[in-house]
Amino acid sequence: MVAPVLFSAAVGCGGGDLVLPSDGTPVQINAFEGNEQVGNAGLPLPAPVVAQVVDQAGRPVAGIEIVFQLTDDEVGGDVSPDTVVSDSLGLAEATWTLGGRLGSQAVEARVPDESLTVRFTASAGASDARRVQAVGGDEQSAPAGSALPESLVVEVTDQFGNPVEGVAVAWSASAGEVLPASSTTGADGRAATSRFLGSARGEQTAEASVSRLEGSPVVFTHTATAGSASSLMLISGNEQDGSPGEELDDPLVVRLLDEAGNGIPGRAVSWIVATGGGSVAPATSDTDDEGLASARWTLGPGAGSNTLNAVVSGVGVVGFSATSGGGGGGGGGGGGPGGPSASRSTLTADPTSIQALTGIATLTVIVRDASGAPVSGVNVSLSASGSGNTLAQPAGPTGPDGVATGALSSAVPGTKLVTATVNGSVRIDQTAQVNVSVAPASAVQL
Repeated sequence: MVAPVLFSAAVGCGGGDLVLPSDGTPVQINAFEGNEQVGNAGLPLPAPVVAQVVDQAGRPVAGIEIVFQLTDDEVGGDVSPDTVVSDSLGLAEATWTLGGRLGSQAVEARVPDESLTVRFTASAGASDARRVQAVGGDEQSAPAGSALPESLVVEVTDQFGNPVEGVAVAWSASAGEVLPASSTTGADGRAATSRFLGSARGEQTAEASVSRLEGSPVVFTHTATAGSASSLMLISGNEQDGSPGEELDDPLVVRLLDEAGNGIPGRAVSWIVATGGGSVAPATSDTDDEGLASARWTLGPGAGSNTLNAVVSGVGVVGFSATSGGGGGGGGGGGGPGGPSASRSTLTADPTSIQALTGIATLTVIVRDASGAPVSGVNVSLSASGSGNTLAQPAGPTGPDGVATGALSSAVPGTKLVTATVNGSVRIDQTAQVNVSVAPASAVQL
């Protein structure tokens, strides 16, 4: 090695001696190649990092030991080999495998004896997608047929848990639907969809699928609850025969339903004796998990017809009838002479078209016997299909003309089919149809 050459010079204030290194002595290490690359977390960079050692004249220096070292052990990664001797061009190279953390990472190359260092930097992006998992929207509940309040959200990550962008996620549902049926992960690795439950009450599931990823399919579980009460249905116990003052053999049973036909639990049903005396127990009962409620009916002391109503406030009324002591009319096609006839009796509505909320249709029933003569003193109950109805029952038994009148209005547009039953046992063959239309904007009071 050439001995250093000494120079004496006056410098600054006071002067002094400056010793310069001779040719062949390393004075600088540079990032020759491989700086500022972009790669994937956990994987080797596309090109090696190459450092060069030069002397004071900028000429490469061979035979110098260069050490490569990660600047942050917590980031992870690897550089190999970690010690390299510079070649005839003063170059030393190593392969840098990035750590698992996204963003900027760094490696230093240094000449230990001369305290010379240079830094290489690289930017780490996510590696290939490895796993998909749910991060939001599971275990929600809402009324059947409605949208869940929160979106379903999954996250796609690489082997280090970093979010992966641009992955397509397919969504499906056991009932109802998901919108959209396919979505793509964003920069946060997340994809989402909206969930609309099916019409049946109970547990429903949805799935998020990404082919070949761990955790796929992701299963979301939701509970569809009953919606708002819309109708009360007679299930059993109607048109029984019994003895005066005795309890009927079978209980009276009704079911409270929402618009999708699901039973609604926990609502009170009131049982009210209408005619014939007697009693009912309990006077009020709550619907069970299937929307069913029941009561026991004890007939009045006299022979003949008994009637009773099951009522859910704001929803509707269901009428029951029973015959005490073998009295009452026949069923189906009509009774004998003098009794109500299903085929000869009539039911009409006027008008047959009304507007929702404001319109009222008058329902007229004329009860006749098999000969066509009016039947007086019998009770008529009316029912109507659909939801949102207000149905006024006849105020009392038929008069000498066999006539009983009621009324129908509705808050819900649609076609309403009205039926009439006499003494709870004779259903009149004729029905009436009332068309309920949406009220025009000009009719709405502001």
